[in-house]
Amino acid sequence: MLKNGRNFAVSAWVWNSDPSIDNYAFIFRAAELGFDGVEIPTFDGNLDTGVINNVLESQSKRIFPIVVGGGSPNADLASESESIRINGINYLKKLIQISNEIGSELICGPLYTSVGKTMYLKEKERASVIRKVAASLKIVSSFAEEHGVKIALEPLCRYDTHLINTTEQAMRLIELIDSESVGILLDTFHMNIEERSIRDAVRLSNKLLFHVQVCENDRGAPGTGQIDWELFRDSILEINYNGWISLESFTPLEANFSTMMHAWRKLENTQDELAFKGLKFLKNLLNQ
Repeated sequence: MLKNGRNFAVSAWVWNSDPSIDNYAFIFRAAELGFDGVEIPTFDGNLDTGVINNVLESQSKRIFPIVVGGGSPNADLASESESIRINGINYLKKLIQISNEIGSELICGPLYTSVGKTMYLKEKERASVIRKVAASLKIVSSFAEEHGVKIALEPLCRYDTHLINTTEQAMRLIELIDSESVGILLDTFHMNIEERSIRDAVRLSNKLLFHVQVCENDRGAPGTGQIDWELFRDSILEINYNGWISLESFTPLEANFSTMMHAWRKLENTQDELAFKGLKFLKNLLNQ
């Protein structure tokens, strides 16, 4: 982690569904545009850490990697299938090992379930599923502690999951896991849908806020939509958050990925423009 000033990262998904395209060329784009870090997402844990390290080391300034995971049906910690839950535990352990290999201090995302799976659960059913998720993440958290890696769990909006939609729900899960290695990722897109108050959500997360992802209400560049960014800024400053501010949006230029992420149209003329405009706004917002 950078030690001085505010740190800004950007997701590979701004440009491509697969971060490995052209030997992780998105890292060059992120560095050229002025970002300090990159989110490297992987649904299956198949990242070439040797190539990633070579690309990172080739930059004129140090670029810090952040590993993003979760969301796959075959690694769903909320599954009724014990074998799928075990697969999910092994998948998250693999992400932790990848983090060690590329110098990342964090794995984050909806690591607890399959994205897009939604269903009605009665209160007792929900409590039972959450206990299963917590038991699996307790195993993973011990592995993370041994390897010096933090875990940030991301609440998602109601259209992506039925399990963890709000900061309050995430904090209850984190309490069950009971590990210093586990905290929360807050994403302005999902918060804008689910939270009644951004300030209250940030206050509730407090010292357990390990990572922040930002974009507009339409997934566009921050500052181009309806989100109250001054309130967001004041909220993270109030709790002295000094972690990453990471721009996450999705390319609308790949059919399968566009369908998966519901990214149907360009939000700027180019993806570079979206990233640059977002970074410029964030730096101005946070007085960089």
